Amino acid sequence: MFRLLILASALFILFGCNDSHTEQQTLTVPLVRLLQISPDSTIAERYFPARLEAAQAADLSFQVSGKLVYFPVIKGDQVREGELIAGLDQTDYQLLLESTRVAYAQAERDLNRLEQLRSQNHVSQAQLDEARTVYDRATVELDRAKQNLIYTEIFAPYDALIADRMADKFTQLAAGTPLVRIQDLSRIKVEIAVPEMLLPQVQDPAGYYVTATLPSVPDRQFELSFKEYATEPDPRSRTYRVTFDMENPVDLRLLPGMSATVRVALMQDKDPKEFDNRKAANDPETSTKLDKSEDIAGLGTMENMTEVYLVMNEAGERNGAVLHIRGQGLWGTMYGLISLEDDMSTVRGVHFYEHSETPGLGGEITNPSWVKTWEGKELYGDDGKVKFDLVKGGASGEHEVDALSGATLTSNGVDALIDFWMSDKAYGPLLDKLRKGELTNG
Repeated sequence: MFRLLILASALFILFGCNDSHTEQQTLTVPLVRLLQISPDSTIAERYFPARLEAAQAADLSFQVSGKLVYFPVIKGDQVREGELIAGLDQTDYQLLLESTRVAYAQAERDLNRLEQLRSQNHVSQAQLDEARTVYDRATVELDRAKQNLIYTEIFAPYDALIADRMADKFTQLAAGTPLVRIQDLSRIKVEIAVPEMLLPQVQDPAGYYVTATLPSVPDRQFELSFKEYATEPDPRSRTYRVTFDMENPVDLRLLPGMSATVRVALMQDKDPKEFDNRKAANDPETSTKLDKSEDIAGLGTMENMTEVYLVMNEAGERNGAVLHIRGQGLWGTMYGLISLEDDMSTVRGVHFYEHSETPGLGGEITNPSWVKTWEGKELYGDDGKVKFDLVKGGASGEHEVDALSGATLTSNGVDALIDFWMSDKAYGPLLDKLRKGELTNG
């Protein structure tokens, strides 16, 4: 599991240097707690019974009454956002719409005629005002008829699972009668009841590590992220409901109502200055062996925790981050740092400080001219996925940088290490939390 360490010291990194002078940027870095996943760092642990809940759920109903004539979904069906779930008989509503259109057209003609007559002083102002009122009323009625016709259909508001059906086809339904319950199961909420004495610690996500186990798969642990907590206790137990969040594994079918056991491990503080991410990656006690299918950067093992530098401005506000990156090149591992703007997507600079690539070919990863082309490039696309790419033949897009000439394997290695470290397997979740302001300086 990949965790976060932030180094508490001034950081000096070279970005965008050239042959004539070296530009040195000083980054002021705040102290944030080290989260260590190992038995030695756990000072206490508690276990809580829990239940699983859908990330979001809703009971859908029609806003108008009518006979249910279209209802193809059944319990357990998956529906996509915007997919038609149910529909009423539209006959009466279509007739009403045509009737209001006729009335609207008549009101519009009457108003136009009276406006012309009024301009010639053939009718009074009161008659014209009355015609305008009739026209405005007809406009409202037409809009209402159009909207009511729209209300005869129910569309999925998001990707969801059909959890329950409350009526059958051809049933006469009143407006507001619950028809179908949907659940978003892309993520799962896990709720536990926490005693009053533990609530202050739960409010500090940096101070603990939470996992859940399920009776159906007792050998697997699922990492949980803090989501929210209730500020009022249960009147009987005097405990507070705390909600955690987890991804719903694609290889399992976790459903609301399932039971779980939540382990909350309180973590002890460590001095981040003592941490060495390279040693951590090579130590079996502090690293994880990567599966070949996911090890696109050729790392072999990945440290369970790493260090991240937060860049602060003079006002003490965060305005960027600097991340360690590494990956296999042609002749060995390439080690570097990448600096990001505060949107955690725009590249501020990159610096490969150690490598074994061929001088004049792959070794050009340190060429200031090539390094400068990274500035301002975007790592992520609009869908939140890594889109950055090294391309041959001239980069043109905001996500592209020129590949190194005559160094295909080195270029592929750089491409792969960016894809890996910015993905959900590495920095992706952290950057998302920084982007949303969910991670604060401890």
